[in-house]
Amino acid sequence: MKADILWVIKLDELRDQIHHQLRFLRTRRGRTLVIIVILLTLLWSFVATRASAFNHSIAAKSMNEVIEAADRSLSAPLSLAHADRENLFSAVVPNESPTAPQNPKQPSSSQIHFLTRANTTNWEKQKTFTKATKSQLLELQEPHPSYLPQNSIYSSRFLSYDTGNLLTIPLSHFSLSQPPPAIYKFNEQNALTIAKRDRKYFYECGPDAKQDYRFISRESCAIDNFATKPADYKPPKVDHDMTNLRETLLATLQAWSHFAHTHAITWWISHGELLGWYWNGKLIPWDPDLDIQMSTYELVKLVRFNQTVLEGRFLVDVNPGLFVRSPQERNTIDARVVDMRTGFMMDITGLSLLNKEKEKEDGGGVRKKESKTVYCKSPHEYEYDELMPLHETVLDGITVWRPRAVINVLKSEFSEDTLRVTKYWVAARKDTFVFEGGEWILASNQGEHDDQ
Repeated sequence: MKADILWVIKLDELRDQIHHQLRFLRTRRGRTLVIIVILLTLLWSFVATRASAFNHSIAAKSMNEVIEAADRSLSAPLSLAHADRENLFSAVVPNESPTAPQNPKQPSSSQIHFLTRANTTNWEKQKTFTKATKSQLLELQEPHPSYLPQNSIYSSRFLSYDTGNLLTIPLSHFSLSQPPPAIYKFNEQNALTIAKRDRKYFYECGPDAKQDYRFISRESCAIDNFATKPADYKPPKVDHDMTNLRETLLATLQAWSHFAHTHAITWWISHGELLGWYWNGKLIPWDPDLDIQMSTYELVKLVRFNQTVLEGRFLVDVNPGLFVRSPQERNTIDARVVDMRTGFMMDITGLSLLNKEKEKEDGGGVRKKESKTVYCKSPHEYEYDELMPLHETVLDGITVWRPRAVINVLKSEFSEDTLRVTKYWVAARKDTFVFEGGEWILASNQGEHDDQ
């Protein structure tokens, strides 16, 4: 009974408070306060929306100028010149068919390898994670090449970098049949129409073409990479601030490593980064960009994150040309992570199983067909068994993944000398670097070629 009386008293007090507030709101001061609150709420909503729109479409607006400039330099008009860059994977292509004008050097449609839709069931579960001991890691290493010194300590050095975590992804992740990207609207036919054109998507700036055109001032971009150069053209010396460049590249790689781990994106270092890891587990000081690779499956998965800005600074930009997997002259790079402060970038290339049959003669003279070679669009080619299993390792203090057979991959891409010669002439910088005490050191600035 007492509890019921207390509840009645509390309800009466609450009713009196509500009536008091309502009486206040009927006054001039009350109405003014309500209007101010509403206006502040609308202002906050507007600011938040604009900030979000900037983060997710910063490239869309700034790219219109670039696409229009490219449009003027190419013969066929680009109907998507004003399309929202964020929606290129689902944009409507007006009055055009899959036989729309494309790069005249592009193969015919019948020769183009392009992606087709596959079943989306359990693709992530096809990855295999294992933890290896040091002895198991040693068993996975390549035999000691005859062209490297016998006292080379690369085996123990590799072990000191690696964490022991291994990841194997199946060959099907490199195939041309892949799940469609997980975006709200995806028009397969239009995506292929755009990709087949082979109209250049990324534009680079500077004498070495290593900065994104959108994020560097015109004064700093004195070299016009759109214009045709004369036959005797010689680019000026590349003179990036090596300290700032290194800081930028490390920040880019760190942001990407964290992002990829968070979203279970499988990738591995390649090209210059793999070479730097081989020598001393660090970035090569004269290399002005980053290069990583991933399977076709991971590349398509990355479409979901197109135009994402990492840490308010690094733009994930995916090339809609990725749906064509044949070599392309103008779109060899499938995606990029661009530092919007400096324009420096990390190139992302996907590897695909194009089912190119190779014939190989064994000891008995019987020719066998191989189909485990994967290709990027440059095209470089890699053997699947040389890539897998991927090894988790450390590059300049950042957790990354690397292919299994590092030495063979680097030898195939570069040369034997690249793995043993400790003096390197960088033509773009007109500098010589030497490897001493476990570090690459700038040795000269003479402007002339030093033989390796």
